[in-house]
Amino acid sequence: MSYQNPGTFAPYTPPPDETPKSQRASVRYAPIPHSSAAASTSASVQSSNPFAGVYQTTHGLPEGTIKVNKYETTLGLRVDVEAACAYLLGCVTGVLFLIMETKNDYVRFHAWQSSLLFATVFFAHLIFLFLSSFISWMLLFIEVGLIGYLSYRAYIDGASLERYLFPFFGPIASRWVDSE
Repeated sequence: MSYQNPGTFAPYTPPPDETPKSQRASVRYAPIPHSSAAASTSASVQSSNPFAGVYQTTHGLPEGTIKVNKYETTLGLRVDVEAACAYLLGCVTGVLFLIMETKNDYVRFHAWQSSLLFATVFFAHLIFLFLSSFISWMLLFIEVGLIGYLSYRAYIDGASLERYLFPFFGPIASRWVDSE
């Protein structure tokens, strides 16, 4: 008869000769053996590179150069979804994505474009709110249409990372992202 721990309510109790999971050796996190020459070069790169171990270094590139994944994001969502979400609530989500997303230039471009465009539309909306209610309502419908169109374009262009530059605001956002 096997011993069953009265403290567990599991319907199955492992046999006493099976080792518990906490005592098993994990092969998943075993260190990768390096040759002595590779270990000395990787140690020098690791000490001079703050991103050593985070990004994969490549042998064909000059020393200190790292390979960066253009589709990797800070939040863990897909690039096209994050870029489309940057437009959902206008300049509010644009600013939120500028604060939260630090890795991906494609998402940051759309966050900058959203922030610039919809902050300008918001101030124009406030001005026309006191002058004409008709123009204010028209601006609201234009704003909702722009949110839908720009979200769609950001989502569709996410596979190729092609930037859709909205007139006047797109080139400014592109320059700001490229200078970061």
